[in-house]
Amino acid sequence: MRMEDSLLIRSLDRAAGHFNQAEAHGVLCTVTDAVETDGRGFVSGGQLIVRIPERESVAICCGDEVSHDGGVSWFTVTEIRDNRRADTPLSHRKVIGRR
Repeated sequence: MRMEDSLLIRSLDRAAGHFNQAEAHGVLCTVTDAVETDGRGFVSGGQLIVRIPERESVAICCGDEVSHDGGVSWFTVTEIRDNRRADTPLSHRKVIGRR
């Protein structure tokens, strides 16, 4: 996997009442569109899957918002999976964001 994408991460600081924004580099982003089950085709929903290699320390939590296109479209992080394995170079965390 070539992990050359960048990611914007914004999280809400409830105490201060504003968003904190961070950037992550060296990740792999994949966008999938949702498909209508009645055969009408694609809809505006969908998800963003981000793979963060084990070597990268990116602070990200469920509920944060992520953008792969410089802040044009945002996805809410709904799931984080730990796919880190000691015996493979593809060891990563998988972050799933939905619209």
